[in-house]
Amino acid sequence: MYKKYSSILILISGILFAQTTDLEKDKIFKNPHLVEESFTKAFIKTNIIEDYIQEYHTKTYYNSEGNKKNKEYFSENGDLLYTETFTYSEDQKLIKSELSDPERNMIVIKDYEYTSDGFVETKSENEIVTVFNEYKINDQGNIIYNKETSLIDNNIFTEKTNEYKNNQLIKTVVKYGKDGYIINYKYNQLSQPIEEVIFDLKNNLVSKKRRNFDENSNIVEEFLYDSQGKLKTNNRILYEYDENKNWLKRTQYANNIEQPISNTMRTIKY
Repeated sequence: MYKKYSSILILISGILFAQTTDLEKDKIFKNPHLVEESFTKAFIKTNIIEDYIQEYHTKTYYNSEGNKKNKEYFSENGDLLYTETFTYSEDQKLIKSELSDPERNMIVIKDYEYTSDGFVETKSENEIVTVFNEYKINDQGNIIYNKETSLIDNNIFTEKTNEYKNNQLIKTVVKYGKDGYIINYKYNQLSQPIEEVIFDLKNNLVSKKRRNFDENSNIVEEFLYDSQGKLKTNNRILYEYDENKNWLKRTQYANNIEQPISNTMRTIKY
């Protein structure tokens, strides 16, 4: 069997400043204390699926406030690879996350400092500060500006500016050096993001993405078009739900491939 362990660092949790819990951000209902999740994707060669590869297997534990306490990452054989621990202030603001191996060696540490108009995230890897993130927020708690600076790569930085209307994200401008892109968002009457249109900084169309949702507000279809309006990718997603409307199985199909290109399985304990 073809095996591959993807970089766990990709999965390390991000943060939103808005005062919503992790469960709310992850769209998980009825306050479970544990969510176990595994993701397997297809190894495709010339439109033929040759095997399936486990990308990740995690167990996430939540506190009584609905925020993450610990997150464990496992290998395909079930061996513990890393543990991520989260620390909060009294008002449940995230102030630190620490990723360690089974010998408790710290791999990645993120520290959060809150200001009057946002917060700052400092990321350290193997005791070396590598990334500095600055966030600005609006009165509704939405991130309106983010500057990420790589401290080990000649201080190269990326700036992201978000624009909102009626508390909905309608535009994102991303700049890195002389390059960048613009994303415009559209919503339906249920406030579901049904369209994303990407332009370059000269306002040339790059791509367009359209989505359809089910009654639980999860994506069931996603169509990606190129700059000429040609359909490039057609993703179809099927779900199996529990009695609390949390999905337990997510199966994704793409284009004309009959077999699923990915499977995500969940076990939720309340």
